Amino acid sequence: RLHAQAVRALPPFAALLEPIGASTREPSFAGSDVTPLVVAGALGLGAKQDTTGYWPIHHTEADTVDKIDPQALRKNVASYTVAAWWMAETLDLPEAAVR
Repeated sequence: RLHAQAVRALPPFAALLEPIGASTREPSFAGSDVTPLVVAGALGLGAKQDTTGYWPIHHTEADTVDKIDPQALRKNVASYTVAAWWMAETLDLPEAAVR
């Protein structure tokens, strides 16, 4: 199964993210935004970072683009870029997943 394959392959992937401090791997709760996808079998990956300033406004009217932390955004973009590359190069994805 893809999820089990991905979990086994995580250590080298995590090592790629050490330079930006994003190499921690741990089970986590995805929240209402993503949980249904993970339950349906999608692989869930998330960037762990300090969100103390974000959670008080999360999903409120104050949750606007001007609140974006540029440094956190750069780290997220780097993390997800590495994740996309890693999955494409490492995982044996079913044909339907790459169309």
